Amino acid sequence: MAGSFRFCSLSSSSVFGNSYYVETPDGVRLLLDCGVPLRRLERCLAIIGVEPSSVTALFITHGHRDHTAALDLKHPFAQRYRIPVYATGGFWRTSGAKTHLEPDLRRHVVPGRPVDLGRCRVEPFLKPHDAAEPVGYTVRSSGRALSIATDLGCVPESVSDAVKDSDYLILESNHDRDMELNSGRSRRLIERVLSDVGHLSNDQAARALSRVVSRRTRLVLLSHLSIECNTPDLALRAARAALSPRCDTVIEVAPPDRPSRVFSY
Repeated sequence: MAGSFRFCSLSSSSVFGNSYYVETPDGVRLLLDCGVPLRRLERCLAIIGVEPSSVTALFITHGHRDHTAALDLKHPFAQRYRIPVYATGGFWRTSGAKTHLEPDLRRHVVPGRPVDLGRCRVEPFLKPHDAAEPVGYTVRSSGRALSIATDLGCVPESVSDAVKDSDYLILESNHDRDMELNSGRSRRLIERVLSDVGHLSNDQAARALSRVVSRRTRLVLLSHLSIECNTPDLALRAARAALSPRCDTVIEVAPPDRPSRVFSY
């Protein structure tokens, strides 16, 4: 649909990787993270009818492999298709140092400093996660905004302010706390997930939604659900309970291992 904001999750989990596609009304095509194997990323884009070479830019949130797999290669996805890669200085100093991406495709983002791509503005904001200078992004174009906030252990006021009143919100709802505590995982892993620099529980995500969703918010896509320690039903139930019965915001869950439907508004 011409003049629409189009977006979808291409993959959304620690196991299968994370990557999201966003196309603005003026035709800017973005990938937010590329945490799936290169061939599968190409197949996911083909499913939604997007040629990789048509992607304007790739924005990386942080350096964990489930967000960078197609970049951590001798011949990275972005280099194969000549796509500029935007990431923080912390990323380039640590995880980004491992990539073979050519210098002319590397771009630096600074939290709080917008990146303009034509009439599209991408605003990076810091988030609490156990990585080097991790960020979320708000994409603005034609008076509309899409925000992505995944991989964060809590939602401080700064993050709430960055995503509040977005038209479309991709928000982590990683785990059910009781399922996590009784998962049989190592104590170290459980403590990491539950920490303030780990991942959001369903209840934390729900509380965040109660603060940031407004009449303007048309869609919330719950993402990065744990396969072992969550279910779509639990995540949806918590999110819906947090919002007013009069709220007509659509809430959906991103599939862990395949593209979601393409949302077009």
